[in-house]
Amino acid sequence: MTLADFQDRFVRTLLEPELPAPPAFAVYRNTVMKGCVDALLANYPTVARLVGEEWFRAAALRFARAHPPRVPMLVEYGVDFPAFLETFAPAAELPYLPGVARLDRFWTECHLAPDESPPLRWAWFEVPAYSIWSRTRAGDTDLSDVEWRAEGALLTRPNDVVQWIALQRHEYLLLESL
Repeated sequence: MTLADFQDRFVRTLLEPELPAPPAFAVYRNTVMKGCVDALLANYPTVARLVGEEWFRAAALRFARAHPPRVPMLVEYGVDFPAFLETFAPAAELPYLPGVARLDRFWTECHLAPDESPPLRWAWFEVPAYSIWSRTRAGDTDLSDVEWRAEGALLTRPNDVVQWIALQRHEYLLLESL
């Protein structure tokens, strides 16, 4: 067996709990899954605030089992988490949640982008994902007066600080056309 074969088998055994392994191996499996869940918690803080840590950790564990990390930097982990939330049955009653997750991801991408040019991320949502995200991100937990409407968002980091603004439909369409 080559080193690469051994490493591939080791990783498969870590990520697939149904594969036979020595009893002590459970420690490694738990550590890997905890690392993935903790990375998602750090990468999607607004989602976690909205649904609570217990709900979030359960969803993140399901995601981690189906989507193991592909790169060693966990800050990049979970790029598919917003799409996962679109099909995750317990999130069905929270139609804004995938959009909120997408905005969390945009924030991380803007925050980590190289300084050479200001990064821009924008999106349009058929639900008030931006209003919910921006208010929750700012610490406002009372969302009872959020108007249920479509809206857009633009995130950028022109001078080392991530900034966000609401977009009207025509502003979003202009950005899309560029």
